[in-house]
Amino acid sequence: MWILIGLTERAKTLGQEPRPCPHCGRETFHTLEQRQSWFALFFIPIVPVESPTVTARCNLCGRERLVLEKP
Repeated sequence: MWILIGLTERAKTLGQEPRPCPHCGRETFHTLEQRQSWFALFFIPIVPVESPTVTARCNLCGRERLVLEKP
């Protein structure tokens, strides 16, 4: 009998927001994403492993940075 277990990361888009990019130096829209790792059984997420984090990705240069780490 085979049991497939592992970790999977889920990302949920929260929206877009105008911000200055620290990498390219321009005022652009950033895509905000909430990410969280989950324990998976047979590729189905069961239990969250860590607290969610929110990242902002620049739509021009693609650089990501951490915005908020929830406890």
